[in-house]
Amino acid sequence: DPAADPAHSTDVIPFTPEYATKLDTVRKMVAGGKPVPAVQARCVPNGMPTMMYIEGAMYQFLLTPGRFTVVTDTHDVRRAYTDGRKHPEDPDNSYGGDGVAHWEKDTLVVDTIGLLPELPVVPGVQGGGKVHVVERIHLTGPDKLEIATTLTDDSLSAPYSYTRTYTRHRGANMEENICLPEPDLKL
Repeated sequence: DPAADPAHSTDVIPFTPEYATKLDTVRKMVAGGKPVPAVQARCVPNGMPTMMYIEGAMYQFLLTPGRFTVVTDTHDVRRAYTDGRKHPEDPDNSYGGDGVAHWEKDTLVVDTIGLLPELPVVPGVQGGGKVHVVERIHLTGPDKLEIATTLTDDSLSAPYSYTRTYTRHRGANMEENICLPEPDLKL
């Protein structure tokens, strides 16, 4: 469901002073009518955590034996394993990270580490390279999914939390949203 991302909102994000300055710069660009530089504009995956709140994106949430998978219409894919495994000691960094999950009653708790350090913590603001994402996912109705997310990172002075809702559109087809590179874009 539509909700302003941190670059387009006035939400207080507990960034350290260095990163708060970066967010202020991005917000001034947005206020001046310029778009937030998107990772997707380089035709690479959006990655976590921003892939989970792309405006207008379609998502498939797949729960299969031993795994929870999220696929977007922009071809982002992430997996979290529900088979009881733990994070590796030294995960290989990736766009989707290393995700492990477990159930707490009717809530799926997904813990993700091992994200590429160049990925933004919020749109337009790259983090400190140690982003840790914890999501609490549960249904709030037959066609409503809520994800409460908490981020920690060296760029944050305290955990940053937000909640998003997703509406199921029964019978909808996910269409491809293919990237065309923007040759002059500098991020």
